[in-house]
Amino acid sequence: MLAVFKITQGIVQTIMSTAGIGGATQSVLPQEMITAIESCGFFESIPLWAVTLIRRIISNNTIICNDTFCLW
Repeated sequence: MLAVFKITQGIVQTIMSTAGIGGATQSVLPQEMITAIESCGFFESIPLWAVTLIRRIISNNTIICNDTFCLW
């Protein structure tokens, strides 16, 4: 069983390294974005929270229905 797992892991690792998604890369924000985020005060952050919550509600489909079988 371990041999099967090792073979499968080797195949997947080869495919991922060939496709270029095998290693993790570091993401870096531009300094302008970091400065804008850090200088955002409480009242300026309220619209940001509102947009985040609306996006979360829409992406979780809780506006339509919170049941996966409700649209049949």
